[in-house]
Amino acid sequence: MDQKKSDKPENGYKIPPKKMTDEKRRELEAQHWSWIKYIVICAFVGGAIGVITVWLILTFDIGELGGMVARSSHRLAVTALLAAGFASTFGMIAMGVGIMIRSGMTGEKDK
Repeated sequence: MDQKKSDKPENGYKIPPKKMTDEKRRELEAQHWSWIKYIVICAFVGGAIGVITVWLILTFDIGELGGMVARSSHRLAVTALLAAGFASTFGMIAMGVGIMIRSGMTGEKDK
């Protein structure tokens, strides 16, 4: 009886060679965190612009929205919901614009 040769390699499993050096890995990790910080800053700036926009709309009574909120029995809740909606929308727009601007910068060295 002939023994069948198994499909497993005779020498066992071999660990594949590293595809990137530790230096390159650290460089990419630093670049990754640099991007994350940049995106978070863009989101906060956009959110602040959204809250300022709500404040301007309510202060100058644009579209009679300020008057409606002032007459509401739930002034704080309405203002908070309006501010949160504007802040998240403006924050997302600012993140998208920030990513497009930064990805278009060629030859930039992240620090």
